[in-house]
Amino acid sequence: PPHSPPPSGPCVDVEIRVTPDKRFNENSWRLSRGLKTMQTGSSNENGGKPVSTHVCLTYGMYTFTMLDEGGDGMCCERGAGMFQLFVRGEEATRGSEFSRSKSVQLKIGEVNEYAKKDVRVYVVNDDFPEQNRWALYDSMGNLVIESSDPYEEESVFEGEYTFVMFDTFGNGLCCANGDGFYNVFVNGDLVLEGGKFKGLEERRFLTVEKPIDVECYTSPDASDYRGAAQVTTSGILCQHWVEQNPHKHNYSIGSSRIP
Repeated sequence: PPHSPPPSGPCVDVEIRVTPDKRFNENSWRLSRGLKTMQTGSSNENGGKPVSTHVCLTYGMYTFTMLDEGGDGMCCERGAGMFQLFVRGEEATRGSEFSRSKSVQLKIGEVNEYAKKDVRVYVVNDDFPEQNRWALYDSMGNLVIESSDPYEEESVFEGEYTFVMFDTFGNGLCCANGDGFYNVFVNGDLVLEGGKFKGLEERRFLTVEKPIDVECYTSPDASDYRGAAQVTTSGILCQHWVEQNPHKHNYSIGSSRIP
């Protein structure tokens, strides 16, 4: 069969090593870059024995996602399964205990240019914890963490992330059936908190404060500004055009009123 063309630019060897649990038919994985899936694999490929896959990746940011259809991860009720990622022969990350999926970020290239931050999610469930679930996505829509567990911690690269809290019954974590709530911390600092919502709540946050560059626009009215400023010169917090809170409006992106 024809071979895939070699990647352009510097190429780094990455080994994906999967040791399945006893229900190996439930385990699969995918490697993606942005919204594009680069490679997929399954524990069925080797009859439940450990599988090692080598891929050659150009410099950039990737997301590896391990999936388990049974919803009990790879360890430890049905064997000591796990996944490991090696970059240039050195172990970069590993995982085993999760529910249906576990995603980790992998930076190929000058990793010292991308400082990592520790993100910690703490959830106090209401009286029906089986209805609650949360997830963390990066700016490209890749799943970073998904869990029904009340506590999880992960190291992520600097950038914008979206925290999503689900309640299948549609009454949130508070206060009809208990005083539940959620907290999201970055390097120990509280960045998000909540509990009163309906079926779903999405909250965006940055893992690092980005500098404001007043010279990053050219038009007199600054309509071509695409920088990272989040407050006005008078100290008022900016509101995203797609949001209606705290100020409702009739503007929309792409209209003649918004460039």
